[in-house]
Amino acid sequence: YAFVSFGNNDIAMLQWALNKNMPLTAIYCETGWASELWQARVDECVKWCEDRGIPVHFTEPHFLMPGYFLSEGTWPKVGGLYCHKMKRYPALRKLDELDPDLVGTMMFSPRRLDGSNRLQWPEHNESEVGRDVWYPMVRTTDEERDALIAQSGLAKLPHRSLECGPC
Repeated sequence: YAFVSFGNNDIAMLQWALNKNMPLTAIYCETGWASELWQARVDECVKWCEDRGIPVHFTEPHFLMPGYFLSEGTWPKVGGLYCHKMKRYPALRKLDELDPDLVGTMMFSPRRLDGSNRLQWPEHNESEVGRDVWYPMVRTTDEERDALIAQSGLAKLPHRSLECGPC
């Protein structure tokens, strides 16, 4: 189960898994705060996934961001883990629905090269909900990632995912 925002790392991870003939399901959370331009990317990536037999499931955010920030007296900022908090619970609920026996592995696409806060990122761990978690892109170089994106036929973005505009 690939948790995706359809940024560069996610596309590389999906292509890598396809190359390995791994069964895939993608899960995307509609944050409600995506850039206006982002929906075209999502639509393109969903079609790409469907053309390759990858089902895509959508979830709604755990909370509505404006209300959350008003109640917390703060505002979103990069590195605040708001997306993690907002998307985690609906993604896990969806995963419980799709895989109630906890057989599947959760996949995410962070890379150690993406920032100093990820230099020690593990390749595997077990989540607190009893699921295996795998980060297959963690050791991927820029060149390897970009080659996978090129192989996918999708455009490499010149920026991070825009699924959450404030970030």
